[in-house]
Amino acid sequence: LSNSSIKSIPEESVEYKTLLEVQNRLFKEYEENNEIFDASDVKKIIKSLRYLRRFAQRQDGNVNKTFEMVKNTLIWRKAMKIPLMTDDLIPLEFYDLGIAFINGTDRDGNFIFNVRAKYAYFNENVNTALERMCIFMLFKVIEASITAGTGWTLLLDITGISVTQWDFSELVWLLKVVINYMPAGLKSAILYNMPWFAKPFAKILMPFIPREWKHIIHIVGPKELPKLVPEEFIPCYMENPKNKFVIPTPSDAKSMSEIDTTILDTDKHLLLKFCQQVLARVK
Repeated sequence: LSNSSIKSIPEESVEYKTLLEVQNRLFKEYEENNEIFDASDVKKIIKSLRYLRRFAQRQDGNVNKTFEMVKNTLIWRKAMKIPLMTDDLIPLEFYDLGIAFINGTDRDGNFIFNVRAKYAYFNENVNTALERMCIFMLFKVIEASITAGTGWTLLLDITGISVTQWDFSELVWLLKVVINYMPAGLKSAILYNMPWFAKPFAKILMPFIPREWKHIIHIVGPKELPKLVPEEFIPCYMENPKNKFVIPTPSDAKSMSEIDTTILDTDKHLLLKFCQQVLARVK
């Protein structure tokens, strides 16, 4: 499948027919059971050939595989309540932690999705809420790249993470999410300052990573990073972890105490306590 504009695809082409067939099968699935997908996802994803194309690219244009991937993704998104998530459900404390945020573009013009591993240290009390927030942010960068006609880059900062913070089960969960539900668009995965104890786990996970992604993984340090990311988009804490980086936040972002956490299925006070404890421990 090509990366050309949807408008430039001839209606008689195989690619256009593939996307239409996938779209029609998904519409039929929804007509037979309108509870299977969230209505907003039908509007945003199924009705968008541009969005469907990214899924088709993951499946090398195979109609059946693309249909199954989109179907399973929409079912999973509804179960995770991702379609109900909005910017105003992401509290200021989440941005203060710097767990996951979008900032700038790499040297090829792809949006950068930053993840700071030492802050992504969850527990059973807050797993559901923080996983939903991270997935919401991940789909935000995916959708921004679809709209812009570009891709996105994962910049994973592993600086300062300890053995006790290294949650292998959480990594496996994240890998499953990326493999099973993420459309095409990931152009680069940059692993920054990987500690020695993480390398054996990376070798274990490598066979499960899709073959098209293996060549875009970069394990880098301070000298190599600027070759991939312009210096103005490298957070200052990557140069010195003691530096305070002000993460871009929506103008309407509110503190945890002001947010209705019903959709997050997590006690607000437990979530606030967790954020405060993590900040106190790792900063």
